[in-house]
Amino acid sequence: MSVWRQQKDSTFWTSRRGRVSTRTGVILKDRKDLLFMGHRQFAELTARATYGQLQFLAVAGRMPTAAEERLLDAMTGSTTYGDPRLWFLSTARWAASMRAPVGAAFSAAVSVVDSRVFGGYATFLVSTYMQEAVRRLVDGTTTVRKLVDEAEAKGSMIPGFGRPLVRRDERVAILLDIHGRLGFNRGPHLELALDLEQELLARKDIALNCGGFVSAVLSDLGFSPRQINVLALMHFLPSILAAICEGYDKPPAEFLPQACEDVQYEGPDYRPLTKD
Repeated sequence: MSVWRQQKDSTFWTSRRGRVSTRTGVILKDRKDLLFMGHRQFAELTARATYGQLQFLAVAGRMPTAAEERLLDAMTGSTTYGDPRLWFLSTARWAASMRAPVGAAFSAAVSVVDSRVFGGYATFLVSTYMQEAVRRLVDGTTTVRKLVDEAEAKGSMIPGFGRPLVRRDERVAILLDIHGRLGFNRGPHLELALDLEQELLARKDIALNCGGFVSAVLSDLGFSPRQINVLALMHFLPSILAAICEGYDKPPAEFLPQACEDVQYEGPDYRPLTKD
């Protein structure tokens, strides 16, 4: 429940009036350095941290192990697409080719990739489902078969499974191999994902997709669904940046031009506007 719905008076607000509270960072009293998630920004992070480490630190509040950093790099590589026909890349390309500011092109692409079907927000939905399903498995109120039965009864798909056009997501096997070679054990969320895959393959030939794998593995690392959403969005940034740079290199409006005859009109025929 929202804070303002819980409070019957202004105590919550007055106790915070004029005071900033944060776990992220602060300027040190000597003004010679800053703290970011408990680390000195200039003396430590600027001098030694990689971008991947900073990204992990910002979300998890701790530095990653070498294996965790490499695993997230692999996840980013698996979603670095270059095909500008993908909707979020076409958004970035169109905006840049029309000379929109970089920030506008970037934010527009990030906004559309954070979708319920594919992208950042999809991993929020997947990880929310998986984390709740693992809790139910642990307390004995469900089984893998029952989870699939529930989805079938609702006429819905279990989030994190299936892929349009191509039945198998080739990235899952690659990432699963990297996950094992880096020394990670299969935690309860990944085990659930793989067990669900076997049940769904037997029933409907539906396999685990990359979003399902990423959500399961990051859940096993202790991330919340919202944190997984944030990390998943970061995985798409390299291809978005490439699309923006290419868009600025092209003439305005050059991307996927269409003629009037390319549009198939399916509305009503012409009808005069009446005066009644």
